[in-house]
Amino acid sequence: MDDADRYGVEQALRFVEASGGGSVIAIAMAPMETAGPLRTALAMGADSAVQVVDDALAGSDSLVTAKILAAVIQRSSYDLVIAGTESN
Repeated sequence: MDDADRYGVEQALRFVEASGGGSVIAIAMAPMETAGPLRTALAMGADSAVQVVDDALAGSDSLVTAKILAAVIQRSSYDLVIAGTESN
């Protein structure tokens, strides 16, 4: 997890605290062996994490990644989505 992602998680946790309720869900599209950033988000206080894992998605470009993450986000109703700046 880079500093921008860490800052996003911190801000999400602050929004939940300031609003008096809600949850923080970390979402990533990555191979199973790279779950470290999601574990970090959970350790920081995120309520849950979702990892999209599919070998067919390996090496996906930014557009495919955005479409996959958008599809995951659309499956639930969120009041606010905070996105990281890049992938590693």
